[in-house]
Amino acid sequence: MTIGQSMNISRESMNNYQHALAVVSQNISNMNVDGYIKLRADFATNPTYSYGNNVYANIRGLNGACISQITSYANNAAANSAREANSGAQYYYTLNSLMDRLGEITDELGENGLQASFEKFFSAAQNLSANPTDPSARRIYIESAQSVAMKFNSIAGSLDGLQEELVGNWQQSATIENSEIYMSVQDFNQNLERLAELNKQIVIQGANNSTGLINERENILNSLSSKEKIF
Repeated sequence: MTIGQSMNISRESMNNYQHALAVVSQNISNMNVDGYIKLRADFATNPTYSYGNNVYANIRGLNGACISQITSYANNAAANSAREANSGAQYYYTLNSLMDRLGEITDELGENGLQASFEKFFSAAQNLSANPTDPSARRIYIESAQSVAMKFNSIAGSLDGLQEELVGNWQQSATIENSEIYMSVQDFNQNLERLAELNKQIVIQGANNSTGLINERENILNSLSSKEKIF
């Protein structure tokens, strides 16, 4: 190995570490950026040239190292597993939220809930059965029956409102376009279109030159997995 060859290898080594430090700086500057995937510089041996079979000839054939590619630390299996778990958690969160809203409408545990109204009605009916000629018993029975009917109407109206909010009213197209399910599907489709476009660009540019695109794709996938599911 000549002195010039040694100096070239040393110079290339310094350049390699300079680029590697740039990658580290990139990671540090983006460490608080949501969805950023840490990068690493992968080193590889430059092609060697054979000048013979002895040790001296092999030394002459050495040609230093280079940065073969810039790759990410993304673990697809772990990321997919995390997204699947997140999606399942969001499903049960949405289901629990919906049950809470239904509970507020029926108010089963409250003093003015449907069950309480029925108890008052049955109590009034038993009292009237025992005292059929009592005007007060008749009045209370009629009032309790009206209360049950009003409670049913109130619950029915609230359920219709909740249904319209979630999926819309098929008789009124405007309510469908303003429903949660419609807007969720629209947002989902827009994200899928963006994912398709990102995948095309990543294939065209190559994974090593698409760090920003890959990060954006990961952010979209993470966002989709955290979307609340209506059904």
